[in-house]
Amino acid sequence: MPMNGNTIIYSNDYLNACVINKYNHIVVNKERELDEKLMELEKTKDSIYVNDTQGLYDSEMMIGITCTILGSCVLLYILNKISR
Repeated sequence: MPMNGNTIIYSNDYLNACVINKYNHIVVNKERELDEKLMELEKTKDSIYVNDTQGLYDSEMMIGITCTILGSCVLLYILNKISR
């Protein structure tokens, strides 16, 4: 864990959300408080480190969507070549 910033650890449903500051003290543990704390951190330009499984899922989805689009483009290119 970085010693000069805050670590945010939360579950996918935010029920167990908490912010741990550089002294390892839990700062918040509810979604509403977490959002308020994030806004406060934005104002102070403090470092935020996120442990987020949802972010990983979003990245995988983006990769899947990109591959689908690229695959469609290649398929259209091949069909275009065949039809000539």
